[in-house]
Amino acid sequence: MGFMAGTLRTSGTNTSGGAGFMALPEARLTGQPGGVMVTRGPCSANAAIAVHTAHQDQTSLLLMIGLVAVADRSRESFQEFDPHAWFGSAAKKDVDS
Repeated sequence: MGFMAGTLRTSGTNTSGGAGFMALPEARLTGQPGGVMVTRGPCSANAAIAVHTAHQDQTSLLLMIGLVAVADRSRESFQEFDPHAWFGSAAKKDVDS
């Protein structure tokens, strides 16, 4: 299903906030979770607005953030932040891998 079946549709945007707000109506109209992929730091902050909106509207939204390597975490790497602290209150599930 989805990614493995090759049926995943993608769209590119100029802004990460725009990506989040493109995924929300897609999720509402299809009944399937919307997905957003962003880089760390400022892009994650821009997408946080869509995560908060999805939480308030009870819309399924999957946000994937490209983080620094696990070995480099907690070392003040470039644009490093704690996604649990940023998204923990607005997300139903906060997973780090």
